[in-house]
Amino acid sequence: QLQGSMAYYVTKFLALTGCRIGEAGALTWDDIDGKYIHITKAYKYQNGISTPKTVHSVRNIYIQPELRTLLKEYKEWRLLDMMAYGIRTDLLFYSRAGSYYSYQALARAFDKVHCPKHLHPHILRHTHTALLAEQGLSLEAIARRLGHSNSDITRRIYFHVTEKLKARDEAAMDGIKILSAL
Repeated sequence: QLQGSMAYYVTKFLALTGCRIGEAGALTWDDIDGKYIHITKAYKYQNGISTPKTVHSVRNIYIQPELRTLLKEYKEWRLLDMMAYGIRTDLLFYSRAGSYYSYQALARAFDKVHCPKHLHPHILRHTHTALLAEQGLSLEAIARRLGHSNSDITRRIYFHVTEKLKARDEAAMDGIKILSAL
């Protein structure tokens, strides 16, 4: 199904970066310097290339080891895919025609593998946020990575408490003595 396809790599990339699909769709290899992915533009199906959603969405996303491994694997797959289909493009992710990879293309791929309707491409951004929070990354660091102007936006819009976070909070509560401490 998705494995070994453009949708497979785009899905993993979004989950590992927290990028919006339009930001990923506008990327070229020149936007990656080995340490960071430079988000400076976005692809919108109706308007083509434009600026990202907000001024704070222009950012540098650190390439952690897991993402570095994915990019290396993808680069090899991409070369073979481009040769097989005669595609020539500088875009990091592309359609079969060699043009921009869009939200609609990923949504169609999700439909083909019968994802439930509530699982849509943007949910990968939420997943990224929850996983970072679960691993203990500060809300401020998550906000910077997502391109939010402050952590309140991240908390209000994206901060879905995961089961592990709830369990950690409950374990911490078990060790607190409120009335005995008086």
